[in-house]
Amino acid sequence: MPGRGAKAVRWDDLVEEFGFSAAEREEVDRGAAEMIAVVRAHRPAEVRKRQHPTQVQVAEFGDEQYVLG
Repeated sequence: MPGRGAKAVRWDDLVEEFGFSAAEREEVDRGAAEMIAVVRAHRPAEVRKRQHPTQVQVAEFGDEQYVLG
């Protein structure tokens, strides 16, 4: 979590400021995509744990319908 007074910086501005090469940008993009995939993979399991649905409810309604109500 950003500290107090921290400012968001656009990715394009960082690329320009630090002079990232194309290979470095691709490496960062791959890493970011991998982290997002991990978060998305774990999110439905976390929601199910909080809402305590049965396996039958999950199977009948699917994750999105059950989560959305």
